[in-house]
Amino acid sequence: MAGYWEDVIHKGEVVGRRWAGETPESAPVRRISRLAFRNRFTDIEKLALYTAAESSVQLRVYLDDLAAAEFVDLDYGATVAGVQALEAAGIIGAGRAAEILG
Repeated sequence: MAGYWEDVIHKGEVVGRRWAGETPESAPVRRISRLAFRNRFTDIEKLALYTAAESSVQLRVYLDDLAAAEFVDLDYGATVAGVQALEAAGIIGAGRAAEILG
C-alpha cells in the first residue's frame, strides 16, 4: 500500500502535513527545525535576504511565517515555492534553492 502526505488544517489554514497510509519509516524525514533551515543559508545570503526584506512587505511576511513555524517541512509546497522565489529574485544564487531544499 502506498503512503501519502495529507494537509493538517487548523482554523481553516494549512499548518503542516502528516503522513497517512503506510508507516512513515518508509519515507525520509524532511522536517527540520527553524534553526537547521536558517543554517542552510550562507551569511551572505542571510544579509541579502534581510536587506531585501527592508523594502518588501511580501518578504517580511515570509520571514515572519518562518519565525512562527514550529518546524520547516522541506517538501511543503509553500516552503519550496518560497525558496525558489528567493532564487528567482536573485537573493540566493542559481542552483541554491535545490541545495537548500535537498
